[in-house]
Amino acid sequence: MTELFAFKLATVFSAGFLTSISPCVYPTLPLTVSFLTFQAKNSSSKTPTVLFFLGQTLSYVFLGFLAVKMSEVFGFSSQSFALNVVLAVLLGIMAVFSIVGFVPKRMATGMGRLQKRIEMLSTVFRFAPFFIGFGAALVASPCTSPVLGSVLLSVSRDPWSIKTFFEMLAYAVGASLLVLILGLGLMRAKHLPRSGAWLHSVHRLTGVLILTGAFYYSYRAFELY
Repeated sequence: MTELFAFKLATVFSAGFLTSISPCVYPTLPLTVSFLTFQAKNSSSKTPTVLFFLGQTLSYVFLGFLAVKMSEVFGFSSQSFALNVVLAVLLGIMAVFSIVGFVPKRMATGMGRLQKRIEMLSTVFRFAPFFIGFGAALVASPCTSPVLGSVLLSVSRDPWSIKTFFEMLAYAVGASLLVLILGLGLMRAKHLPRSGAWLHSVHRLTGVLILTGAFYYSYRAFELY
């Protein structure tokens, strides 16, 4: 494992963790943990939490695989000037959405409805936490969409490999870390900081980080021009 790849894993993990403390996700953590606790047959069972994590992980890996395959179908190449320009523009747009906290209303409404339907259907299954985790990742909230989209754009530049798998796994671990800590009983929800204005500051920080990615791909495009 090269130092560059280790740095990329750390970056993707951090991106996932930042989404878990976004204004759309962080306030719902106690509800998610309560649901997982309710699903457990007894207070010591950790199975629902593990199933939730596996569901999220599988969903993120699937999205990464899909992004790579779509890139291959359309003949994208990391050495393409046009591709790097497109990535720079898309990341720039996502950064703006993240900084100002704006997502098109129809998109936000559609994701919200689909998420509720997945939750309603999953509750009738024995492995409900798995489907809830899978659905929560597949239908990203308005707050997490720009970050997840940026990660998917990044991994789509190269062919699918074990490295790509670990990148998506790192994102999944970062995004699920707080749920794992709370669901496994390593910490109680009451010990977490209360929701407040600091959540919006974190959200804007993710926008700035995405913007650095836009500048990176702009620089790559300039090199390839």
